[in-house]
Amino acid sequence: CMFGNVSFPKSLVLAASYRVSIPLSFKKQDGSFDKTKWEEALSVACSLIKKYEKEKNKEEFTVELEKERRDRDYLYGRLLAVADKIERTAMYKKSINDRTTNAIRLMNAFSVKPSSTWLVLWQQLLPYVDQLGGAKYYQKLICDIIANFKDGDYESNKPLGPVYLLGYFTQNRALYQKEENKEE
Repeated sequence: CMFGNVSFPKSLVLAASYRVSIPLSFKKQDGSFDKTKWEEALSVACSLIKKYEKEKNKEEFTVELEKERRDRDYLYGRLLAVADKIERTAMYKKSINDRTTNAIRLMNAFSVKPSSTWLVLWQQLLPYVDQLGGAKYYQKLICDIIANFKDGDYESNKPLGPVYLLGYFTQNRALYQKEENKEE
């Protein structure tokens, strides 16, 4: 693909996105979740997805968050990142750093049935939202993301395409940048 001017194979993109959608399969020697390896694989998968989307669908994605993008898969990925951040923030405030979030644990189910899994995930997030005093910033962000869905897309339970990983990655990155800017 790099040197032979051959089109990028869809099967490679699907395989990478499927593998990354099962984050708990990335294990350390002791059998615990290896977040670092998973994040590396996520970065590679996102690069493959970006390249494929540019070649095949003439759609340009950036590594920056695209707040106005209305693609269903991208928006669901963003929701997953916000859910992950809410739980991680609440756990950090209670000095719990060794537990995997529900968003990560449910990622595979989320990619297969996003609408119904989101409802389950939201129910699991409610105690963390309470811990964060209502998490108004995150709740507003979730409302803004849901408002960008086209009619019927939010309710649709059809499986997500690989682009949801780009939504997850860019939203996660934006949330970390916001956090870093606050610390400076």
